[in-house]
Amino acid sequence: MDKKKIEKAIREILEAIGENPNRKDLLDTPKRVAEMYEEIFAGIKQNPEEELEVILDQKHHEIILLKGIPLYSCCEHHLLPFMGRANIAYIPKNGRVTGLSKIARVVDILSRRPQVQERLTTQIADIIMSKLKPLGVMVVIEAEHLCYDEKTEILTENSWKLFKALKNHDKVAQVDPLTRQLSFVKPKGFVSYRYSGDMIRAKSLSVDLLVTPDHRFYYSSEWDFYNGNDNWRISPAKELVGRYIVIPRACNWLGKNVNNIKIGRYTLSADIFAKFFGIWVSEGCVTQTGKRKFVVVSQSPKSKSFSEIKDLFDGLRVKYIQCKSGKTIQFRIEGEDFYEYFKKFGKSEDKYIPGFIKNSPPKLLRLFLDWYIKGDGHIKKNNAVHFVSKSEKLINDLQEVCVKLGIGCTKQNNKKYFRMETHRTKSGFDKWYSKLMPRNFSFQEYKGNVFCVSVPKGLILVRRNGKIAVCGNCMSMRGVRKPGTMTVTSAVRGIFKENEKTRSETLALIKP
Repeated sequence: MDKKKIEKAIREILEAIGENPNRKDLLDTPKRVAEMYEEIFAGIKQNPEEELEVILDQKHHEIILLKGIPLYSCCEHHLLPFMGRANIAYIPKNGRVTGLSKIARVVDILSRRPQVQERLTTQIADIIMSKLKPLGVMVVIEAEHLCYDEKTEILTENSWKLFKALKNHDKVAQVDPLTRQLSFVKPKGFVSYRYSGDMIRAKSLSVDLLVTPDHRFYYSSEWDFYNGNDNWRISPAKELVGRYIVIPRACNWLGKNVNNIKIGRYTLSADIFAKFFGIWVSEGCVTQTGKRKFVVVSQSPKSKSFSEIKDLFDGLRVKYIQCKSGKTIQFRIEGEDFYEYFKKFGKSEDKYIPGFIKNSPPKLLRLFLDWYIKGDGHIKKNNAVHFVSKSEKLINDLQEVCVKLGIGCTKQNNKKYFRMETHRTKSGFDKWYSKLMPRNFSFQEYKGNVFCVSVPKGLILVRRNGKIAVCGNCMSMRGVRKPGTMTVTSAVRGIFKENEKTRSETLALIKP
């Protein structure tokens, strides 16, 4: 290993992130990093098979188990550390055994390389089979990982995306565990690997999560939450099965100020535009008759909002006309300026909300949402709101707006329309949380890819089957006393693969 080249590279990295490698506290950092790499990658040039000295012991033909061998390795995808423990069992054949410390040494050598957990597990099993030629080998490794299933989405600056669809330039929604404030950042790392085994399903009317057993949940106990104690915690999902907990599913949001909006030769204040866009995207369209181009908003004269909509058009200081169309009245603005501006926001099946509206401060978001509801929002008895649209993108955008306003909501799909409904408490407040009870948890067998990202604040905003939750990501978070969580991988060879009884007996010995 060329330590000088490593030191030079670390200096360049420090400069690239905007630091001064000549700063007093950083002068020795390149040297320390080079020494650390020399230690954690020491296994690259070592041959683990040379460690397995064969000893003949004709007296022993039962299971030999080494339990809880500590391992420290480095993920080859991002050169980030992971740690865990290995459990190794083998049954000798023809008396061929080896010293117990020798097997631990094999684990150590293979770990001290850029690795992935699955390959590490397989390599240990194959080397033992090759050198000792036993009746069988079982290797079970538990190491730090936590991930979501293939159907889970994450909120990005460009709406909701499946984890597998994320690009390097995407910014994702992270949530501060101290304030529940949402912001968008580029992930520090992307995680994707093959998983086979039990996942934990947390499913209720408003939550749907399918995660690896050690995935971290951000939660409050039911007792703390309903007694007004602001005591939020982070624990593996497997420790919450059978408990009553509360998890958040909406956030706080600061947003970016919006200046006046230019529409051709017209200028609208941000407040007026938010109202107008809300009513237009819910009840409006653009249309053309010959060379005449119009922006149209339709409303029944019997509607409770009709007079407010008329007042809004009167206040635009833009010429408009009213005309009957069946049982509705159409407010029509004629002209190239408004037509071309609003045309880009889609028609019935592909309408959407522009990013500068979605990212605006809560006051403006509230104005927009209120005026959308005046056009196309069914208000239920408890003041929850039901939205329906042919445009899935519009419903996705509305759900994002609600989440940023601290309103819990759920999206539903059917063959022709997309629906979304906000949730309210019995006392009439917006419900930004969900309660999970023991019956909401279950174990589900899973075989497929799992995904996650790492973000600085340690929490991300995810959605599964239209249901949103604030939940953990792949890194240690503030308040986590145990820095890691465990995912299990295994490799079985010989009799452990062929004989279920032998395999079960060994697993029972491994379990604490």
